[in-house]
Amino acid sequence: MGTAGAVKNVERFLDDSFIVFNGDVFTDIDLSVMMRLHRKNKAIASLALTPVDDPTIYGVVERDSQGRVKRFIEKPSRDKVTTNMINAGIYILEPDILSYIAPNAFSMFEHDVFPPLLERGQAIYGYPFQDYWIDVGTPDKYLRLQHDLLRRYVGNNGIKFEGESFVHSSAQIEGPAVIGEACFIDRDSIMRGPAVLGTRCRVEEGAVIEGVVLWQDCKIGKGAKLRNCLVASRCRIGEESEILDGCILGDDVLIGRGSKLSNGIKIWPGKTIEPGTVSS
Repeated sequence: MGTAGAVKNVERFLDDSFIVFNGDVFTDIDLSVMMRLHRKNKAIASLALTPVDDPTIYGVVERDSQGRVKRFIEKPSRDKVTTNMINAGIYILEPDILSYIAPNAFSMFEHDVFPPLLERGQAIYGYPFQDYWIDVGTPDKYLRLQHDLLRRYVGNNGIKFEGESFVHSSAQIEGPAVIGEACFIDRDSIMRGPAVLGTRCRVEEGAVIEGVVLWQDCKIGKGAKLRNCLVASRCRIGEESEILDGCILGDDVLIGRGSKLSNGIKIWPGKTIEPGTVSS
């Protein structure tokens, strides 16, 4: 239904100012401050704006000196960039805005609602903020978020156990790290944070995992090395294998002994990688 069409579906429940988040946004924005400004400006819509290094891959929002939105520019070329403030996918809206959205039709706030409102002279304001914000709609950004959250909530050297697990006395664990319930970490293995072991994960003798997020029921074979990668549920990593630097494994992937994967290789769920495979 699109960002606006989906909200239109719940119109009957909305009778006051309401907040809309894009589903792939993680942030600690102060919504109370944003709401106060929204009401002070008597806006029909207020858009949270966040600065980014490269605005060419986003939709930028131009404002006047009072903070009122002048225009939207979707994915501008570098020579057309006038601001690095982008639409953060967080809106405070008035119920009246729903009358501009067609029922039972695909509709996007960014293309089908906000620009026509500007043409009609409606008051749309931008709210710039510097708080943490990330669009986690891709696996690499999901992994980055996990690392950020570990540093924030566990601490740079913190280690959190979420239940009983076995850790051999010779194993090394360096935070920040979270270890789920019923994990097994064998002798001489190394876990370097930021890293996560989901429930019932098994790290065999001499394996090294660094900057890795493992979901549940994964097995890391003897002497395997994993670095800065995301491994979904029930994966099996063969002995002496290497999974490095941005690789993504879907559920139920089997990596054969001695395989070497690197540079963001993505493996579909259920796929088997033959022993000794090298791919970058």
